[in-house]
Amino acid sequence: MDNGTICILLFDTSVPTEEQYFKLISQKSSSLTRLVCQLGAGPLAYKWYDIATYVGISGQLRNDAKDILCDKKMT
Repeated sequence: MDNGTICILLFDTSVPTEEQYFKLISQKSSSLTRLVCQLGAGPLAYKWYDIATYVGISGQLRNDAKDILCDKKMT
């Protein structure tokens, strides 16, 4: 079990701070996006690190916002 998975389990019982939330999505979602960019870019992967991080974060923000806005329990 990695750090991101442990954080998700902890957040089930409490609301994360903004800093904790961004750390979590950087570890989980952004790491997958960075891996894909590193595999595709080869020796130029270092140029894609920041871009891949922000793409991963923005994708997770979009997904989480959609989940919150479409949550039937909140209405």
